Amino acid sequence: MANGFILSPITNGVSVILSGNNSSVNSSLQNYSWVTGLASGINTQFISYPIAVSSLPTTITPFLQNSIDNYIYLYNVSNITQTGFSINFSDNLKSTGYNLSVEIFV
Repeated sequence: MANGFILSPITNGVSVILSGNNSSVNSSLQNYSWVTGLASGINTQFISYPIAVSSLPTTITPFLQNSIDNYIYLYNVSNITQTGFSINFSDNLKSTGYNLSVEIFV
């Protein structure tokens, strides 16, 4: 991939695949995507960007990957900064096996 790169590992031993491409919608935007593990037993977690960003993302798209049980969690994003964002789930996460796929546009 032309502008892509891989980071592994990052904090807490979570392996991350990070890719980057110029957006076809607006060539001045850069998009990055990665997957990170989530901790169990809590309903709010701060997700750090695995790269430094110079401005707040214009778009953050998180997707909960739950392949281990049938629980459904509603979630929203808050506290967006240049270092990361908070994701707030409707309940404490029941397992450590959940992953969060994230895409941001900066």
